[in-house]
Amino acid sequence: MIYPKFLEKGQTIGIPAPSSGLVEDKILKYNQALKSVHKLGYKTVESENRFCDDFHVSATSSVRAEEFLRMWKNENINAIISLGGGEFMVEILPFLKAEEFKKSTPKFFQGFSDNTVLVYYLTTSLDIATIYGYNFLNFGMKKWHGSLNDNFSLLTGQNFSFKSMEKYQTKRYKNPKKILSGFNLTKNVKWTNVAGNKKVSFTGRMIGGCLDILVTILGTKFDKTKEFIEKYASDGIIWYLETCDLTVPETIRALWQLKNADWFKYVKGFVFGRPLISKTFCDLTNRKAVVSQLSDLNVPIIMNADIGHLPPTMPVLNGAIATVNYENYEGEITYSLK
Repeated sequence: MIYPKFLEKGQTIGIPAPSSGLVEDKILKYNQALKSVHKLGYKTVESENRFCDDFHVSATSSVRAEEFLRMWKNENINAIISLGGGEFMVEILPFLKAEEFKKSTPKFFQGFSDNTVLVYYLTTSLDIATIYGYNFLNFGMKKWHGSLNDNFSLLTGQNFSFKSMEKYQTKRYKNPKKILSGFNLTKNVKWTNVAGNKKVSFTGRMIGGCLDILVTILGTKFDKTKEFIEKYASDGIIWYLETCDLTVPETIRALWQLKNADWFKYVKGFVFGRPLISKTFCDLTNRKAVVSQLSDLNVPIIMNADIGHLPPTMPVLNGAIATVNYENYEGEITYSLK
């Protein structure tokens, strides 16, 4: 596994827009995020297309891919954080050429949700560790939540162990005046072990992302999952997964697809983030959906972890060796650069 150099004070962060652009209140958050990051001592290079959002994309597929590659190859840019998420980042994959990435010094790329496309591609196709963490827009709050500091502590190589949060957000503030106020934390965080509330620990190489995106990539020519898991079979794989738009039936079908495509061949355990859609279907909950498809694999399954679309979230070092510890509704993930 290739681990890029960690970001240092005074260095430059590239902010591409490989999916959607900025609209309305997002511009306020973006400007606040820039202010905060600059105050910390980092410089930025910003997407030329950041203020475009025609049909929910910042530019054409080829232009978005070209912009990302340009930032990747720019030796004056030391790390890349995606501007935001979206829906159609998969469209840039045909324009990303592995040989172009290999010509340049690797750097950390960070993003989540639709950015699973790039996070997963870089790690499984090019063996480069990435960070499944906050998009740049998430840093647009006046007073940072501790999880944002955690994220930067990983990006800068200061911390490799992260504990579960205390409370999480189910709904954003409706008042537009609170757009820069941060998370609306109303519910207690409770990680769960589907085998019962007992202590469990497991270790393996971490890989995953947003299930909505992964099931789209599955079986295409951009799917290098089997090669990746075979390479690291002796380590075993920890799959971290979270969902955005998937309903319970769609989650069942997606997990069935991944399992029957042999993605889980060397699985050591699962860590599921809190699902954005939690509505039951025919008495089926998200928990029952996961258990119905994965219980036969006889490995630990942790649910409601601080990963995904219901913040705050912990950063995931995609491609690293991870140890997951769970006890009494709390959890901790520690990474090792092996």
